[in-house]
Amino acid sequence: MTSQGPTTPDGGPVRSRRSARGRVTAVAFSTVLALALGLSGAPAATAHAPTTGGAVVVGKKLPKCRVDDKLTRFRKLKHWDKTLLDHTLRLPKAYAPKDLVPVSRAGVAGSGSVRKLVVKDLRAMAKAAKKARSAFAVRSAYRSYATQRATFASWQRKLGYAGALKASARAGHSEHQLGTAIDLRAAGSTSSRFAGFEKTRAGTWVAKHAWKYGFVISYPAGTTAKTCYKFEPWHLRYVGKNTAKAVRKSGLTLREYLWRTHESPKTRAKQRRKPRGSDAGRETETAPTSISTGASLPRRGVGQGRWAATSRSKSSMLERS
Repeated sequence: MTSQGPTTPDGGPVRSRRSARGRVTAVAFSTVLALALGLSGAPAATAHAPTTGGAVVVGKKLPKCRVDDKLTRFRKLKHWDKTLLDHTLRLPKAYAPKDLVPVSRAGVAGSGSVRKLVVKDLRAMAKAAKKARSAFAVRSAYRSYATQRATFASWQRKLGYAGALKASARAGHSEHQLGTAIDLRAAGSTSSRFAGFEKTRAGTWVAKHAWKYGFVISYPAGTTAKTCYKFEPWHLRYVGKNTAKAVRKSGLTLREYLWRTHESPKTRAKQRRKPRGSDAGRETETAPTSISTGASLPRRGVGQGRWAATSRSKSSMLERS
């Protein structure tokens, strides 16, 4: 006769306490695992990749304007056409073009220096504008880090910190430090005022034709939420004919265009699948200030040149971005 284990009142077998505890433990583990998986499955947009080499942590969309000091991804002299600068992204303090030449080399009146690579197209644009009776002159061009620091401080005294942020760039954040940005005025004008340039013949012509010569207006009208700066019809940045044409065709501001094509996570992901550059993103110098401006996102100033030598003059204190 075979022996049977204990039974319940209805004749069913009695399970051991050990197996019951095991089952409860398994259920508890499964519940914890499910919760963990649920949390890890949150939208990727809420997760932030760790900052590497001082590079700014970016999201999928164009960031809002936030004052900080993160080194821009493309910060070498050879990156002049793709460097993105704004309230957050900056150049190294030591960034200083070695090929600066006076704007007079391009047959343009005014003062300041630009990189040699700008001269050919600047000359062509100036010649075409003059032919159309819309001649312009350069009010300012390259600015060193030190010059830009003094410029911003001047605007801060006049407008306060928040006001200065929309009218000028902090040192390191200025496109003028690239040596490829220029502020214009109508030829023959002696006014120290920037306002009204868009209403002059020169301003109207530049707005319509500058892109053909590789220049773009960095801060167009009605785009402060995207550029973080007020409308500056006089401020042009040279990015080359191909890029200028692409920016115009896209309908985006220069900041938006450079973000999408060079700084966005999608672009970075594609480039991570390729062999990495020899020194991209290795510089780690940062000086975060992290002050929110409440606007929708990030501008411009290094080195000593003839223009830098005049930075302490009264007129340089009136420079804008």
